[in-house]
Amino acid sequence: MRAPDRSTAPEVRGFGDFDLPRPSEVTLPNGARLYVLDRGDIPVCRLTACWNAGRADVKSVPALVLAANAMRCGTAARSEEEIAETLEYNGAWLRCNADAHASFLTLHSLNKTFGEVLPVVADMLSNAEYPARALGSQREKTASQLDIKNRRISVKAESVYNPLVYGAASPLARHYTGADVMNVGDDEIRQTYAGVFRANTPAFFLAGRITGEIERTARESLGAIRFGDTADAVSASVVPRPAHAGDSEARLQVDGSLQTAIKIGIPTIGRQHPDFEKLRVAVMLLGGYFGSRLMANIREEKGYTYGITASLNGAPEGAAVEIACQTDNRFTHDVLSEISKELRRLACEPVPAEELEAARNILVSSMAGVTDTPFSIADYLVSLHTLGLPPEHFRRQLDAARSATPAEINRLAAEYLAATPRLTALAGDFDRQCI
Repeated sequence: MRAPDRSTAPEVRGFGDFDLPRPSEVTLPNGARLYVLDRGDIPVCRLTACWNAGRADVKSVPALVLAANAMRCGTAARSEEEIAETLEYNGAWLRCNADAHASFLTLHSLNKTFGEVLPVVADMLSNAEYPARALGSQREKTASQLDIKNRRISVKAESVYNPLVYGAASPLARHYTGADVMNVGDDEIRQTYAGVFRANTPAFFLAGRITGEIERTARESLGAIRFGDTADAVSASVVPRPAHAGDSEARLQVDGSLQTAIKIGIPTIGRQHPDFEKLRVAVMLLGGYFGSRLMANIREEKGYTYGITASLNGAPEGAAVEIACQTDNRFTHDVLSEISKELRRLACEPVPAEELEAARNILVSSMAGVTDTPFSIADYLVSLHTLGLPPEHFRRQLDAARSATPAEINRLAAEYLAATPRLTALAGDFDRQCI
């Protein structure tokens, strides 16, 4: 076998054309939609159930978290121990989570045991009983995890950032503690289960190496679940964020903290605007990858932080470009100054073609990565479903990444970044800051 010539770098080639694979669709007898994506060679599959109601839609986020996590704690036909044993013995893994306007249950399974574990999940979705003993332990576990999370300086900054951006009365501005979790009653948990998981009909996404038998099993088990037969269904409720006429700042004093967490929101255009996807390219240049401008300046050159990011959040309440980092208290003012400098520079100075090409390649490669596995494809399809976007959105994202020009980046940065009100949230020990 001929040894490779390591003295010559391999030729770098761009990606060819590609698109998002489409799943097949079927409507089950109970009205639920089942999307099936048969791809891959490994005999495993993943089922995701998606309800269009989430953290911003329920009266109590702790009640939703407990209702989701305690769903496996027993049904009319199976004890908590039986459910756990069936999943573990058959090599299955189950996860429940929720975002602002959607809740999810995801089952990973071997193909050969799918027929054993799916009836357990179907039973949980139909007949979860929430015994008081199990709810008590779930409360303690969830409360402990939340209290640990709330100690992070970045989470403290989030607690003042969300009211600043979305308004103090917005559901997205709510902040919870372990004490809030402990105060959730059993009946409230059961009512949340009924209002979110029973009253609403989910969409199901089945991905992996899907045989005819796997699909038939899914159709039969999932199609037999009765959804929508309970009152008081929880539905998505979008509260538009308030208008912001100028810059605003909110601070949270954290005595003894050695670092300050910074989170900046720049309200911007929504997903339906024709500039949105090309704005994503500008945000990528600003702080979307390791070699981005914020990283090169604030981390690499000045050493103010271990990392700083910029991202484009297209929330239904109102989109925003979000910049986040943590820094030594002494450098807070300097970091804010350098962020402003980079925003102005992106708007005013010509963007080198090589820099834009690097950011473009990262965006395109990340989209190519979406198509790598059946599960990554399913993740993207679930995201499209929760956002109400068509499959063609993938192509629009790809075309925008490939066609953005340096002049367009300057225009977008000038119009949507540099000249837009900036909302800044800071959490730290301000007595230690040079600000």
